[in-house]
Formats: sequence, structure tokens, C-alpha cells
Amino acid sequence: MVYMRTALTSSSNPSEELLRKEFFRVANEYRVEHEKYLAIRTPSDADKLRLKNVTDDLNIIMGLINNRASVGGNNALLAAAQSINEYTRQIYEKSNKLQLQQNELERKKEELHSKQKQVEMGVQKNRYRRNLIVILTILNIIMIGVIYYFYNKSGNSAASGTSSV
Repeated sequence: MVYMRTALTSSSNPSEELLRKEFFRVANEYRVEHEKYLAIRTPSDADKLRLKNVTDDLNIIMGLINNRASVGGNNALLAAAQSINEYTRQIYEKSNKLQLQQNELERKKEELHSKQKQVEMGVQKNRYRRNLIVILTILNIIMIGVIYYFYNKSGNSAASGTSSV
């Protein structure tokens, strides 16, 4: 443990992985030693010293982690804040763009609905006109037939009236 304590304090920039592994190892060792310490009703000086050494190791690692967080933390926090602000601005711009597109879609939808109504009305008018033309054509044929019938009947009665006189 003394070797690790000197290695961590002498190294100016231990890797994140090394710190993480060592922290979990020392924290586990601390938990074991603390459980032993609590289990013993009257701990000896050696037990107290062992617990103190493990506690010191844990404090050194925590100090290194806190130093790294405070040194790089401010820059990281500023960078994170700028990044968050940039993302927020981008989200806001995209939201506005989406809202404009939604409004445009609604307008186009209403326009399309209006045009569909106009087409439907035109189809109904054309159907009505076609039916009216068919009915008028049938009536004209019937009228021509009736006129022809009366013309032939009157022509036959006129022809039969001249021959008997």
C-alpha cells in the first residue's frame, strides 16, 4: 500500500483506468478491514494502524480524483455548458423549422381539401348535365316519333280523303 501511495502521489497524471481500478480495490480492502475492526471488541494497535493505512490510501485516491475533477472540471464544465447551449440552440432552430413546416403542411392540406371539394362538385355537375342531356335526347326522339306519327296519320287521312271525293 505504501508503494501505491508513493506511486500515485509521485505520478503527475495517472490514467483514469488506473485510478478507477485502484479506487475500487482500496475501497474493497477498506470495507474488509472496517468489518474486521468492527467485529473485534477490543482492536489492537496493529488493527487500528491497518485500518488507518487503508483509510489514508482511500483518501489519497479520492484527493487525486478530486484534484483531477477540479482542474479539468472547470474547463469541462464550461465546455459542457457551451455544448449544451449549442445543442439547445440547434434544438430550438429545428423546432422552429418543424413548426413552420407543420404550418405549411396544414395550409397545403386545407388547399388540397378545397380542391378536392371543387373536383367533387365538378364531377356532380358533369353527371347532372350528362343525365339531363340523355333525358332531353330521349324526349326529343319521342317527340320526333310522335310528330312523325301524327304527320303520317294526317298524311294518310288526307290521302284517303281525296280519293273518296
